[in-house]
Amino acid sequence: MLQKDLAEQAGLSVGFLSEVENDRRTPGAEVLLRIADSLGASLDYLMRGEDARPEPQPVTIPPSLQTAAEQEHWSYSLTADLLRAQASVVGRRTPGGRGEQKLRDWTKDDWIRLHAALFDQ
Repeated sequence: MLQKDLAEQAGLSVGFLSEVENDRRTPGAEVLLRIADSLGASLDYLMRGEDARPEPQPVTIPPSLQTAAEQEHWSYSLTADLLRAQASVVGRRTPGGRGEQKLRDWTKDDWIRLHAALFDQ
């Protein structure tokens, strides 16, 4: 894209964009948003050269959690939240918080107790 086209789309002057590109001016947040919108880019990409949105990872629901979810009539969203909560708890309780130690598999009752601890008042 030419500076002229970007300047026009973002509502900026070509001279200002040239100064930004050559590190003679630092744009404010509003200007950065206008530039990002005009380029169809995120602010992370504009500032760091990387996209902050990671590729979605498939979620594998363990069979014991699936059984608990079916029995308790939990939604998929709630079930996925429980899986994330469990990963957080396990991560905090293992050495270094990185899951270095293999913990036992959770049972259906473990999942139901976690749900009760998090959501029952």
